[in-house]
Amino acid sequence: MYEWHSLDHVPLASSYASAAPVSKGEPAPVSKAEPYDYFHINSIDVERTATCWSTRATPGRRTTSNPRTGQVRWELGGRHSSFKLGPRATPAWQHDAIQQPDGAITFFDNGATPVVHPQSRGIELALDTANMTATLVRSYEHQNPLVAGSQGNVQALSGGDWIVGWGQAGYLSEVNAAGQVLFNAHLPPDWES
Repeated sequence: MYEWHSLDHVPLASSYASAAPVSKGEPAPVSKAEPYDYFHINSIDVERTATCWSTRATPGRRTTSNPRTGQVRWELGGRHSSFKLGPRATPAWQHDAIQQPDGAITFFDNGATPVVHPQSRGIELALDTANMTATLVRSYEHQNPLVAGSQGNVQALSGGDWIVGWGQAGYLSEVNAAGQVLFNAHLPPDWES
């Protein structure tokens, strides 16, 4: 049995979400229906020596913690990144951070809510843990510019293809390693992937 609490290891100040009003005179953006969600876990990888989280409200964070102590070993992105991120390597409000067999990490980079990037995208980052750098290896943006405010995923397939679920935008694409579209579908109105 293993239990971990974000408040024990990640301070509220690390979050980009806020419980405070945007400006004076406005109500706080929280309620019983929409509580303050400073951490917002959206994917978990359980590995032999660590547990890894992707969290949305601390954007871009890929947190790996020691399973015995719960201590955070490193963070990727967010306010306190352990890694220096290369050009275009910073995800925002992402989903589905998955470590690949070669150690790279794939994300669905929403870049939205609030908008940080002009388009959502699937990305792959190579991590150099000796020099603590993260480099963008691959990125795919939909041929029709899409901004997915929520959800989304990147599934790496054998042979280098990706399936990209565009979340709230309601598309599903398969692309090869060169970024060529092999399959593209749009779900019926009001459906999400």
